[in-house]
Amino acid sequence: MNSVENRKKYIKAAITGAVIVSAGGLLSLVLTILTGGDFSEYHAKTCIFSPPAWLFPVVWSVLYPSIGGSAGIVSCIAEKDDPNRKKGLLLFGVMMLLNVIWSPLFFSASAYGSAFINIVFMLILTAGTLCYFRIINRACAVVLGVYWIWLLYSLILNACYLF
Repeated sequence: MNSVENRKKYIKAAITGAVIVSAGGLLSLVLTILTGGDFSEYHAKTCIFSPPAWLFPVVWSVLYPSIGGSAGIVSCIAEKDDPNRKKGLLLFGVMMLLNVIWSPLFFSASAYGSAFINIVFMLILTAGTLCYFRIINRACAVVLGVYWIWLLYSLILNACYLF
């Protein structure tokens, strides 16, 4: 394959990953709404360093396609039998599953302790994913690093509901 064909292949993989992960984010939103989630509850207990509520959908609308695009690129760049690809994408998939269920846990069930534990596991899985992705493509790992920082910040905000 020449460089133009490779570029098209990587762009297609990035877009596919972005769409799939963004659909997961949309699924989380729909599940939260269908299970009676109250996003206005966020305003009831905010930490002193809480951002304005409008920032969350903006950040997630950037993060979901970015991390999805990274996963798509990693799946495309690495050989299908590469153990780093397999392990990284497996961790990514589990991490995204936890990401989808966090919002209903927090906003619908008001299960703040469970949501907190969920984010702890997401942080661990994201760190592992980042390590595997870094072996394959550093730029994809950097995107996951930004996501990991946002998760850490989310963990701190979640903790405000516990203490």
